[in-house]
Amino acid sequence: MLLRSCLSKYDERSAKLPAIIVTGNGNSANKMNRSNNDTALIFSIVAFDKTTSYSSGRGITHKTVNTTYSVQTNDINTAKKIKHRDLKEHQDIKEWPVRILGYSVGSGVSKGSNSSGDLSFSNGSGGFGFVWIFMGELMAFDAMTLEKVADIQKLEEINPSLKSKFPKEARYYEFEKDLGLILFTATDGIKWQLDPLSLKTSTRATNSSIDKYKKSLDSIENLQAINTRLKDSVFEKYSLIPGRDYRDKKIGLETYHSMQNKMVELRAKLNNESDLLRAAYLRVRSEKQFNEQTKSAINSLGRINPGYRQMGTSLDTLNNQWIGIYDENELRDLSTHIYMRRATDETARRFMVSGKIIYDKNNQASLDLTTATLFRDVPYLDGSLLLNKETAVPFRLPGNRYLIIHKDLIGTNGKVLVSATNDSGQLLWTAETGLKSWFDWKLDNNSLIIFGQDNRELMSDDSNVLLIININNGQISKYDYFTDRD
Repeated sequence: MLLRSCLSKYDERSAKLPAIIVTGNGNSANKMNRSNNDTALIFSIVAFDKTTSYSSGRGITHKTVNTTYSVQTNDINTAKKIKHRDLKEHQDIKEWPVRILGYSVGSGVSKGSNSSGDLSFSNGSGGFGFVWIFMGELMAFDAMTLEKVADIQKLEEINPSLKSKFPKEARYYEFEKDLGLILFTATDGIKWQLDPLSLKTSTRATNSSIDKYKKSLDSIENLQAINTRLKDSVFEKYSLIPGRDYRDKKIGLETYHSMQNKMVELRAKLNNESDLLRAAYLRVRSEKQFNEQTKSAINSLGRINPGYRQMGTSLDTLNNQWIGIYDENELRDLSTHIYMRRATDETARRFMVSGKIIYDKNNQASLDLTTATLFRDVPYLDGSLLLNKETAVPFRLPGNRYLIIHKDLIGTNGKVLVSATNDSGQLLWTAETGLKSWFDWKLDNNSLIIFGQDNRELMSDDSNVLLIININNGQISKYDYFTDRD
């Protein structure tokens, strides 16, 4: 006991990201319009490394641990731990990684009446759904009670045709949020979908998705080709042939002029159509480029700890207006072209800027820099507009408010601050997170949820800090996974 007491100070506890927000009202998580009376929790996987031996000398530390994985819920407003359940030891897990797949909204669960204690579905009082995770196998847990509602054994009982065919590797499972289904490939290569509430499976189509932008561009190009052929046909019918007939004295001058006028009339209509097709082509191509940029940005943001430079953007556009955050030099050199951009000068003290959007004859939007207004009230060191990781666009809060991330110091030791401002540059509040970077962040209703690390004992991707910031006043609540304390 004395030895264990000495070793316990070297124990480590951390969250395995990403965590997930679960709600008890039947609405999907991460909605800004969630009622304040609705219940919401933060569901996470937690790893506990229990130290069994420790030695240190000559700058080298040797430590052996036994790792236990568990699931845990925390209050979304106060960050306090609510429930915790140990699941598996490290040696019992044969396939990796350990991660949360998704959340399916539904009813609660209760114990079945049979002697084996199997779980069955019922209308639980919490109204929560099921969190699906991969921890050596596919499993699901009631988000309110943390009771296990599904594992491979139960899924095979409900779907006997798939006995021994559920894949053992996490990469063959995908949670499709839009459909609310779990998609997976069986060991024989057949594609299946799993209803996360009934636990029943069905085969799914394997048709490859069609690039809607390519389809639109191909269609416009076909119309442009038809337009060109019509122009050639009109020229031949009303100019080339009549000109030859006039020279051969088959038609008179009056008829020839009439045919020429008809050609001019028809060509004008076709030229107008050609201009419209060209504008449509440019618009679709621009949308395609923006969509590709957005997908790339979402993929970059989807990583754990994407880095401070990836967390924000310098520009946002909405309702024919643009909002930016620049210093005087950056604003002077700013391009009118609209695209995803990040200022890179970490020493810049930036200000909020706003202006109007203008459109050219092809309906292409650009920044009207002549209307730019720079609000010099509050400078933000290395500041940018905080991005929503799911959409790669800045968080737009009710009341025309924005969240700005900035630093307290230049360099790698600078800590991330977050401030709320309105579109007129008025500072509403500033919160000090004490973190050099954020591993993950989500916004739910009035709570900005942040995960990070401030403990040197942890590995690079392990998170020990959970911060909840009230976006109405900037008040911070904190939970430390490492110490298991608020």
